[in-house]
Amino acid sequence: MVFVLVKDGVIEHCVAVNSAADLAEYYPEHQIIEQTGDENIGWTYDGVSFTAPVGV
Repeated sequence: MVFVLVKDGVIEHCVAVNSAADLAEYYPEHQIIEQTGDENIGWTYDGVSFTAPVGV
């Protein structure tokens, strides 16, 4: 599975792991969400949906 790590409303990392449990230990300041589409580093997240950066 691929998870996106969101901090301050912006995706900072995309990580492929078997479980999100370990990510929470290493990235406690990030919101960890399973990637469901094309969302990637630099995209914003408002708590409901992702938005691509301008020009992408």
